[in-house]
Amino acid sequence: MKYDEFYKMIAESLGQTETTIVTVPVNQLKPSALEMDKRVAAKGKELAIHLGKQIEMQNREAFIDPNETMPIIKYQEDDVRAEIRKTLAVCAEEVQ
Repeated sequence: MKYDEFYKMIAESLGQTETTIVTVPVNQLKPSALEMDKRVAAKGKELAIHLGKQIEMQNREAFIDPNETMPIIKYQEDDVRAEIRKTLAVCAEEVQ
């Protein structure tokens, strides 16, 4: 699941039907993220995850095929998206 799908789920759980989630191409975001990393480093600090890396991570599918691990650790297939929606619904109730 990419970030944009998750953000859409969040907007949906908050009842934000007019909200538009826009995916900006990595090549537009990465130069400014790398510049921010340099600025932070120049102050002798660092972020937990460098912004340049965060931009890359948000744009890729970072997962493993569950069929490779399910028989080894003996778990059943779940509807992860449905569970995320349930969790977001509870969170949305808390902020409204």
